[in-house]
Amino acid sequence: MAARNPTPLGQRFNRLTIIADAPCRPGNNNRRALARCDCGTEKTYVLSEVVLGKTRSCGCIHREGVSYRGHGHTAERKRSPEFESWASMMTRCTNPKSRYFAYYGGRGISICKRWTTFANFLADMGARPEGTTLDRHPNRDGNYEPGNCRWATKTEQANNMASNTHFEFDGRSQTIAEWAAEYGLAYNTFIARLHRLKWPIERALKTPPRRSYPR
Repeated sequence: MAARNPTPLGQRFNRLTIIADAPCRPGNNNRRALARCDCGTEKTYVLSEVVLGKTRSCGCIHREGVSYRGHGHTAERKRSPEFESWASMMTRCTNPKSRYFAYYGGRGISICKRWTTFANFLADMGARPEGTTLDRHPNRDGNYEPGNCRWATKTEQANNMASNTHFEFDGRSQTIAEWAAEYGLAYNTFIARLHRLKWPIERALKTPPRRSYPR
């Protein structure tokens, strides 16, 4: 008989931390383990379901989703914007099967323990303004935690991307999109002046765009 893989004692999967082996249930050979949820509840679970992310908590994630989406069955069918942002954050940082895990949890970005509970996240972040999403700021390579997150528009998110090129001018550093918006230039016009025409940034910014005339 092949040796079983060791139980991952002490390892955390989503909200559950494995703390001990547990006996199989009668008539069921699935390996079980005792795990402690972040909320403090200790229960036994099918080990493979915890490791694969099928079981993520003792049930508190679902209860929080119902409590903070509203009341009753109608509310369960429609999640609040805040809960959607929180759930997406949890998934991309803690679930290796998420297609975005490599860019978040896979490269070391984590969630502070306080925010593994939705109620705490909501209390710290407040209501999500329309047209915004969750953004790590000012440290875009930092973790999800109070003081490093904000509700940001798509433009603010784009300007906070690690791939952005920043230009120094007049004692300030901004992205191409931010400089173009400040001086009333089309983004593509500013790009062309900098990269195709090789203009210095002052000339690229301060030269008014050519007027277009109807044909």
